[in-house]
Amino acid sequence: MFLVTPLIQNNDQIMKNHTICFFTKINDKKLLELVQWYKNDIEFLKQTNADLSVATSVKELKKSDLYYSWWASGSIYPLLYAKFFRKPIIVVAGGSEVVKDQKLIAGYSSKSILGKAAVNLVIKLSDKIIAVSNELANEVKKFGRDDVEVIYHGIDTKYYRPANKVKDIIFSISYLDKANVERKRLKTIINSVPYVLEKYPQQKFIIAGTQGNAYQSLTELVRDLGIENNIEFTGNISNEKKLELFQRSLLYLQPTIHEGFGVAIAEAMSCAVPVISSNNTAVKEVLGDTGLFCDPDDPKQLASLTLDLLSDKKRREQLSQRARERVLNTFSIEERNKKLIPLIDGFLNR
Repeated sequence: MFLVTPLIQNNDQIMKNHTICFFTKINDKKLLELVQWYKNDIEFLKQTNADLSVATSVKELKKSDLYYSWWASGSIYPLLYAKFFRKPIIVVAGGSEVVKDQKLIAGYSSKSILGKAAVNLVIKLSDKIIAVSNELANEVKKFGRDDVEVIYHGIDTKYYRPANKVKDIIFSISYLDKANVERKRLKTIINSVPYVLEKYPQQKFIIAGTQGNAYQSLTELVRDLGIENNIEFTGNISNEKKLELFQRSLLYLQPTIHEGFGVAIAEAMSCAVPVISSNNTAVKEVLGDTGLFCDPDDPKQLASLTLDLLSDKKRREQLSQRARERVLNTFSIEERNKKLIPLIDGFLNR
């Protein structure tokens, strides 16, 4: 279960007698519970003492005093409602929908003409844009919007915490569709495994995540390398299972080429798991000096760094401690909510 900061208990009158509509365009409402950033913000908004409605489709939208919407790509619908009723809207730019780099699969450049137009209108006309990292704030500014506020994702550090468990796996998590597998360089991870097994032949690797349209190609690569006994694909997992796997992890690997923030990286850090990632986009902003960086296209280098940490328990412990402290100080739910309270209060009571 996720815990909500007690911060708002002292602000009971801030948003009383107001209505807020939280919106995200998704097909499966279960994601409101499973996806941390939705769950955190909904739980926060419930604590504001405003009357909260949650909409995941156009037909669920209703007149509200404030609209709070995730993703610039899907926020055109609540934007139209907000403008029609002359109410403010806050939009969270949380990912690749605002990234113009043409090399990025599923980024802004991959959208249709209408999709691009929707993103442009949302960025131009929203009353406030929140970016979950400085990296994404800089991307939004390329659209000509300079008044972007950076409010980092909030990690529930009371839930994602270290535990006294046997550390026996190397962990990664990603939705196994082509775009995410390409972006997070899961094949680099798999290709690094044989080099690790030369020194640690019994080492287990676990890759979690829904088995999308790239799953078959990954399993074929595993078979070709002859490492079926060392890599497990778990498929979709619950938050409880994810926590268990983090707490069992010696290392977390994510040699990504792009992250708008890197929530899984921060969750690993919160569980005091050393991270090996890449010095790209928002990763360096989140990881800081608490992990190691590799070339995302060099499995030998990734294996070398993995071996270095596997053989150096003291170094792992140092990185673990620094990682946990960094999340507590910078990326906790409490830190996110501290910034959201005055922002929402300002729109409702201006």
